[in-house]
Amino acid sequence: LTEQVFILDDSMTVGERIKEQIAKSGENIRVSQFRRIELGVSE
Repeated sequence: LTEQVFILDDSMTVGERIKEQIAKSGENIRVSQFRRIELGVSE
């Protein structure tokens, strides 16, 4: 999961985004849930 491209900013991975937020907040962040998002698919 952490090696996947971050969907809101494809210049970074999910792991990089987590590290960025940890640096900004000074708090540790733990992923407790995730959702599957499939681009280009309509229901």
